[in-house]
Amino acid sequence: MTLDLERLARVFPGPSVVSRHDDCRECVVAEKWVSGRDAAEGRPNGPARTVYDLLPSWLQAAFEWGPVQWPFHWCDLFKATEVDCGVFSYLCSYLLVRRGVLHFRAQVVLPCTRQESGHWRGMWDLPGFSDDWILTDLLVYHEAIALPEAQGAVVLFDTTDLRVLGPEQADSRYRPRAVRVESAGLDLETRTVLLNESVVPLGEWRLSPSSHGREGSGVA
Repeated sequence: MTLDLERLARVFPGPSVVSRHDDCRECVVAEKWVSGRDAAEGRPNGPARTVYDLLPSWLQAAFEWGPVQWPFHWCDLFKATEVDCGVFSYLCSYLLVRRGVLHFRAQVVLPCTRQESGHWRGMWDLPGFSDDWILTDLLVYHEAIALPEAQGAVVLFDTTDLRVLGPEQADSRYRPRAVRVESAGLDLETRTVLLNESVVPLGEWRLSPSSHGREGSGVA
């Protein structure tokens, strides 16, 4: 069966947000720590050659990928050694906004193998966290960002693995089956973006242009 976009919209209506507790000093300190560390080591030496040079890649050195409990708050960073794709995507977007770098939040559905999905279910089951991001044995929900390219187009970028996502990728696990793109808190005149030579409305789940007509496992 094909992907159920209406179900995706209900279960994943928007990208993850790292929250701040009311009157929580630790949340304030954690936010300042992230901003301060980014200012100290997040920018490239010399002028950026591409927009990718502006990404805060130090986040991957600070945290490994792994399960977290949602809702996730700023103060949780102090005890976290692992964070998931939602935290990576949010923190990357947060820092890009502070740097004034135009970008978009992105949500995607990616293919995977049965061995991978089984391993990941075990990782999330161990601490008792929800694995609802594992849609089927062969499909997973993932969060990324979209970066502007030439002539108004955008490219999807995985903020967890630090690589481009798209139909041109040799590894099929990095070819999205469905995508949703939204503004990263910016007041933009545009209501669409150009992705893989196709117009994608902001805020709507759509099949990726390269996946039209394909059969798949669908959303569980």
